[in-house]
Amino acid sequence: RALDQRRILVFDRVAPWELATARAHTNVTLVPYAAPTVHLLVPNPHSPLLTSGPIRRAIHAAIDRERILRDVLGDGAAPAGEVLSGPFPRGYAYDDNVLPAEHNPRTAIALLHGEPAGEAPNAQPPRITLAYPRSDLARRGAMAIQEDLSLDGLGLQVTLREVTADDAWQPASSWDLLYVEWQAMEPARDVWKLLGGTRWGRGADPELDAALEQLAQAVSRAQAAAPLRAIHRRVREQLALIPLWQIDEYALVHRSLHGVGERPVTL
Repeated sequence: RALDQRRILVFDRVAPWELATARAHTNVTLVPYAAPTVHLLVPNPHSPLLTSGPIRRAIHAAIDRERILRDVLGDGAAPAGEVLSGPFPRGYAYDDNVLPAEHNPRTAIALLHGEPAGEAPNAQPPRITLAYPRSDLARRGAMAIQEDLSLDGLGLQVTLREVTADDAWQPASSWDLLYVEWQAMEPARDVWKLLGGTRWGRGADPELDAALEQLAQAVSRAQAAAPLRAIHRRVREQLALIPLWQIDEYALVHRSLHGVGERPVTL
């Protein structure tokens, strides 16, 4: 309504489930952004629970990414984007040989309760706080992940918590997993910030250190591609970050406004 009445001229981000409605308006234009938004889960480096590799792998296996993209974030007919196997958007930094993990609740249950090792099931189900930023997309995604992690047999108790960007990265933040939306990611630049918010910075893993050192010496995208793909593989192996998906983003612009340009990086 506000766009039709020209009380506003631009709407920054159109939710994927609202694209069909937006296209039906004759006075506005959908303008695609140059890069997708990358969505992932960051384990809190200070959370004793999330330092466990089996628990990270269980969470990774329990999330039905395809369903969430199609039914929760999309319109139910087609995915809103693409499932990712690593922390970067598809492109020069992405290793296409690393396939996204399949949804496998049985594997998640086995990892969480130690069945392959013959361990006794946990007496108390683990409690996890999943924090998310203030956006409709993140809230929907976090709620869908909460549903997947709360399935019968898995037994995780997931509490959702909305946080501001400043609160999220405080050293003593009381969350175990943080839902991150990374807009217009440039992998060669942003990988340092991405891993800086985890326990996987320099000195934590020799293979990751070697790739980061090679990346630091790169002076072009062509030189950065190989170490970034190595980082993709290592992050996926260790689940230093839990990859989710990338989503194409659109702004909604009134036709009377000129000069926005084609495929802007940001507004």
